[in-house]
Amino acid sequence: MSSFEIYPKDELSKIPKEPGVYIIRNISGEVIYIGKANNLHNRLRSHFQESATFTKSQFIQELAETIEVIAVSNEKEALLLEFNLIQEHNPPLNDKWTDDKSYPFLEITDDFYPRVLITRERTATKSRFYGPYTSKVALKKTIKFLIDLFPVADCSYEIKQDLKSKDEDWSKRCFRRRTKHCFGPCWRAVDEKLYRENISKLQQFIRGEIPQLIDELKLKMWEYSQESEFEQAAKIRDILTSIEKTLSKQSVSSLPLTDCDLIGYFFDEENELLGVGILRIRNARVTGSETIVLPSEEKTFMTPLFEFLDKFYPRDMKPFPIVLSIKSDTSIFQIKGRIRQPRNKAEKELIQTAEKNAKLAISRNLSLSSERRDPKPQIISLQEILQLDNLPQRIDGFDVSTLQGTATVGASVRFTEGFPEKAQYRRFRIKSLDTKPDDFTSMNEIIYRRYAKTEDLPDLILIDGGLGQINAALKALDALKLEIPIVGLTKKEETIVLPGEKNTILLDKNHIALLLLRQIRDEAHRFAISYHKLLRGKSVQASSLEKIKGIGSKRASLLLQTFGSIEGLKDASSEELATTLRTSPLKASEILKAIKSL
Repeated sequence: MSSFEIYPKDELSKIPKEPGVYIIRNISGEVIYIGKANNLHNRLRSHFQESATFTKSQFIQELAETIEVIAVSNEKEALLLEFNLIQEHNPPLNDKWTDDKSYPFLEITDDFYPRVLITRERTATKSRFYGPYTSKVALKKTIKFLIDLFPVADCSYEIKQDLKSKDEDWSKRCFRRRTKHCFGPCWRAVDEKLYRENISKLQQFIRGEIPQLIDELKLKMWEYSQESEFEQAAKIRDILTSIEKTLSKQSVSSLPLTDCDLIGYFFDEENELLGVGILRIRNARVTGSETIVLPSEEKTFMTPLFEFLDKFYPRDMKPFPIVLSIKSDTSIFQIKGRIRQPRNKAEKELIQTAEKNAKLAISRNLSLSSERRDPKPQIISLQEILQLDNLPQRIDGFDVSTLQGTATVGASVRFTEGFPEKAQYRRFRIKSLDTKPDDFTSMNEIIYRRYAKTEDLPDLILIDGGLGQINAALKALDALKLEIPIVGLTKKEETIVLPGEKNTILLDKNHIALLLLRQIRDEAHRFAISYHKLLRGKSVQASSLEKIKGIGSKRASLLLQTFGSIEGLKDASSEELATTLRTSPLKASEILKAIKSL
């Protein structure tokens, strides 16, 4: 049983406190947003509160003229009605302000040299798409594993067939050309047949056609060994070993299993969280396992589960059958037309496994949330000791390194809530020094460069050094018009140095706040030293290469930039050297011979 009413936006108090669907129209009568709620009165009031900061609510407040309310008997009816109305009207705010991003897919392009990409938009009509995946991070790991086995390009740059038309500047900047995990079709001629074979094998692996792939690889290995091409045979042997290690981690059911996605879920009513576990079955094997945790605002699992399935499996996509054991009225999910109940013991057992995975995912989520809600004692202690206005949840540590009078480098590290956040680490080659090292000038430069082009600022800056380094850092912050608390930590006495004359703090060597500062200081020092050693190593290798006839400083730098190291050069072919150095094959062969003797 349902009822229908229209309300002006200034008569929200008359809207009933019942479950239902609401349709918001603008002054022209166009539908701009459709929503559902267990309590229509409360939900619509939240959209029109002056304190609302969510951008969608701001748009609704500005554009709304009338509200149509359809009260229904229960949540199931509301969910079905909302879905149908959204399909009919396609409101702009529903399309633009979805609660979650679309899920990522693995894309294999239809270029002359196909590439492996991550995408959320399946707009390329000729590309092949695999997925979706719940996590972009997990998908990146999958792609790394695949291209380690079958080297192909995974860059965003479209690779042309004609070598002369290729963007040489771009290819020289590409990091992957220095590794063995890409054929480098962007900068050199490659065996088109071998490249496409790798693409084909990679797709076989994704589709779960492992037994066929293994048979093909074993046959190829045997053919290479018969032709005495033992190096190629050894490469395939290594690929087979990696695949077998992967297979050992995949469970195989003794009962017949058809290709499908098995979905289990666990609803934590107390914390209003829904965990979803997905097991991908391909060729009777569990080839993939993923989990995701979703919030539930209405103390029910059906709404977030339905919305997840609707978003995870787009309507224009034809996925494998979705097997889902629903513990209540299942008619709501038949809207997808592809969901079925488990049919045998094997599917039921694996769905139980997926449910356990979902429950564990919620436990991990709550554990991490608890850690982030409760500041660590050393951070609280540090705030009290330094008398900071805010908790120093994010601390950046800086260090300058000069070894044996050679080039000076700097480094910064970030610790968030007591843990290193390596994505925020930065390295600097000092540019402001002409001759002799100067720690103060160097510190001023790296502080300025670190914060000149970012709004992601720390709560505290820690300098490896004393008052001189602090003053140099403060000048950089003043130039940027930034106010960030800053302290130094001396090496010998482990004294905390504050800005100002003779303003220091000496703590017990085992004090938890000092241990945290020391850890950050030491990590910044380690990171700076490692960068310095890397640069010195390249300098030494360049000097070694320059002793070879036909290689000067520019060519030595080019070779190291392209192949990474002398060891990488030793693994290169004379054809690769000839292409890189733009010299004859004979000359390149002579140079390679000299390199291998180093």
